[in-house]
Amino acid sequence: MKMKEEKTEVPLDLKMMFRLIYGFQSKVLSYGFADTNDYKNDFSTLLNTIKHALIDSKIQTDLDHYNKLITHIDRGMNYILERENKESVLAAYIKFLTNFIFLLIGEIPSNYDEKKDNRGNWALNNFRQIAFSQDKDQRKRLLFARGESGEVENIARNERIHHLYDPEKLKGEGLLEWFARTRPSEYIKFFGRVN
Repeated sequence: MKMKEEKTEVPLDLKMMFRLIYGFQSKVLSYGFADTNDYKNDFSTLLNTIKHALIDSKIQTDLDHYNKLITHIDRGMNYILERENKESVLAAYIKFLTNFIFLLIGEIPSNYDEKKDNRGNWALNNFRQIAFSQDKDQRKRLLFARGESGEVENIARNERIHHLYDPEKLKGEGLLEWFARTRPSEYIKFFGRVN
């Protein structure tokens, strides 16, 4: 008869990671003690969350790449569920995450049979290249979020800025255009260039 595994304390970094992602929802690893099944269930749920985030974010890539990402997540979930102890669950997650990051960049490197370190072979963009884009609404939301965090003067709450930025007086100039014109160094800090 197999003895019941004793639950051990979850490392603080894991607790904080799960709390950051799920808040105070009932993920076992957000709290104190867990056994292997808790690790398997919560890490499998985490991969499923990554899958839904990937789907909901509507990434723009070719169908081959998209299918590889989804398949990699599904395999990762199965691989985690097959593990026998907490350490192997964590190792499976690290393996999944490392390969997933490389796959997001372009492709998973294949240096397994190489006799020497192949550091000159890290261009992973043979089939596709990672690129991020922002539309005007996303830039505005970033600007407001940085105002809320105090990195830039809070436009949403600052009456002086509202007085300076008066769309009626500026004949249709948008908030982003006004911000770029009146505060080019701050604009460049967040967006890299003035359009």
